[in-house]
Amino acid sequence: MKIMNTKRIFLTIALFLTVFTNIVLANPLIILEDNANNYKQTETGYILNFNLKANQQEFETIKNKALDLSDRIVFETTDLGNNNYGCTFTINHQNQPEYAYKMLLSCGFSEIEYKGKTYSLDKIIEILHSYL
Repeated sequence: MKIMNTKRIFLTIALFLTVFTNIVLANPLIILEDNANNYKQTETGYILNFNLKANQQEFETIKNKALDLSDRIVFETTDLGNNNYGCTFTINHQNQPEYAYKMLLSCGFSEIEYKGKTYSLDKIIEILHSYL
């Protein structure tokens, strides 16, 4: 009987932690600044500078996807603490905002924050076009 109670307690705690973790840290979030210097269109691609809010598992997943995606993608990061990272995402292939969106989507990003509002990732196309 004690084993059954212990299992129930363990399962209840595990369920609580799973739900709590998903509420606190939902999705990795790209945080864009209103600064043209952070978004550079080059002759051969795009250089995007942004902050990222993600838990350790999300961060590792994104970083691994970026490494596996293409040898033309460079994803450099700096740990800012508290699940925040400074990021430089360099695309050395095609220089359209639509391609930058596609590469970010392929890495697992789905949301951005811009000027204090949260949007789906596709909003980045419009934002990048506004800085051209």
